[in-house]
Amino acid sequence: MRAYKLADMEAKFASTLTDSYGKKFVASPGEFSGVTNIKTGQSTNFYYPEIIRKQLICVHHTAGVLPGDIGELTKPNNHVSVAYVIARSGSIYNLFPDRAWSYHLGATELGNKYWSQRSVAIELSNIGGLTESKPDASVLIDAYGKPYCLKSDTQYYQECSYKGYKYFASYTEEQYRALDSLILNLCRKFKLPLTKLPKEQRYSLLSKVPSGTTILSHANFRKDKFDLPPIFDFDRINGR
Repeated sequence: MRAYKLADMEAKFASTLTDSYGKKFVASPGEFSGVTNIKTGQSTNFYYPEIIRKQLICVHHTAGVLPGDIGELTKPNNHVSVAYVIARSGSIYNLFPDRAWSYHLGATELGNKYWSQRSVAIELSNIGGLTESKPDASVLIDAYGKPYCLKSDTQYYQECSYKGYKYFASYTEEQYRALDSLILNLCRKFKLPLTKLPKEQRYSLLSKVPSGTTILSHANFRKDKFDLPPIFDFDRINGR
């Protein structure tokens, strides 16, 4: 069961700084408390160094596990990445300068390039949607067909009917605290108000980006995305 192994997987990444592809990273202190900058000796062309004024913070989840998350988001020549990844332990990894940008929204009527440039993207390491295993409904499997946890392991998931799924992997207390702190620091840095959508709009596709709202998720930009699902408690992001 993958959920049982996540803490050890994250601890191994923190000690070896080696992703799922075997890429090695070098760590240095980040700009904010709790943030670690990680850089690879390989190509850095997974982001654009161009500086664009930031207007939003967009929160995603990875639908993966940390070593794979870091590997995918630093893939050479891919230019699909985020500035920050938050591990389930609450460790925050900075992959590239947050004044720079990379594509992170995908095809969207609201504008992939426009809003990818103007938003700071954050990924929460989280496997995402879960389904019952057909051979054994007491086992929940992830999108890759791998057993994630047992239904009796309620600490690892929550029930929630959303976009075709009935269950979602839980976010950790440490992730909520780390995300809250990071968003507060980013709002201060970029002089953004910490404003969220009304509750009835938080998990819905938007027809436009509301003026004055700065905290959005991937699901607000694309109808086929389920990050973040309604199990995510936006009320816990308040900058305290």
